[in-house]
Amino acid sequence: FWLKRRLDRAAPPPPSLARAGLPQRPLPASMGESFSRSVQACWDPEGTAAIIRKKKAQRAAINDYVAKLDMLDNSGPSEKEGIANQIRNMDREMMKKQEGKFWRELQEHTDWPRIKERRDAAGIA
Repeated sequence: FWLKRRLDRAAPPPPSLARAGLPQRPLPASMGESFSRSVQACWDPEGTAAIIRKKKAQRAAINDYVAKLDMLDNSGPSEKEGIANQIRNMDREMMKKQEGKFWRELQEHTDWPRIKERRDAAGIA
């Protein structure tokens, strides 16, 4: 009862969120996920820390790829091959991490398809 009244009195979202089509209120599932993550962190702090480290490493790698691809887009014709080689070297480094497991999981990341599209457009296999 009190929760319903409280939600009814909630302020409307900022116009930028409404235009972007983002949800105006958190969905009940997202509240449950937050609770689940909190409980998991208490029960298995080492496992949670490993997940966080993995996600940070993936984010750093994705940011590096995006930066290199931005450099490639903004470079002149004489610099493009050197930057493409840097990207290929990054690929080899990522493939070596954790006996290839990091590379496979990186390619499963939600941001990877956009990076793959940009690589394909630039002719980097």
